[in-house]
Amino acid sequence: MIRTRAEKGGYTVALLEWSSSYLTGIDVIDADHKSLFDAINALHENVSTGASTADIEATLNMLSEYVDGHFGREEALMERAGYPDIIEHMNTHKRISHQVHDYRTAFEENGEILDMTDFIEFLGNWLKGHIAMSDTAYIPFVKNLSE
Repeated sequence: MIRTRAEKGGYTVALLEWSSSYLTGIDVIDADHKSLFDAINALHENVSTGASTADIEATLNMLSEYVDGHFGREEALMERAGYPDIIEHMNTHKRISHQVHDYRTAFEENGEILDMTDFIEFLGNWLKGHIAMSDTAYIPFVKNLSE
């Protein structure tokens, strides 16, 4: 569930809530997705609580690394499985990776004046939609690797 910036009882409300509906049944991918949820929530918390520029930058760096690592693992699985729509999926990955890296660079150059609210909401919506739509398409192919 996407939530706006808010504080309740002294803590920041999480932007994204992990649920079993996001499980793919592929352990490495599920662990990656949970880590991405955590990274986006950490970025949301840092921005919402007014964390230092250095803390926000470190979280953006962590998010960039998670995105790249996850995409690499997904693409390797899809390639091994012979997933027929791998090129389209990889192109989506490239677009998202570029957006995350471009935003990280923009923050490094203009962190004090950059409004991150829309970017964080975009990331949350993208991740949930990507799992629900794009990833569910390759899961049957990848699950067959171990069967």
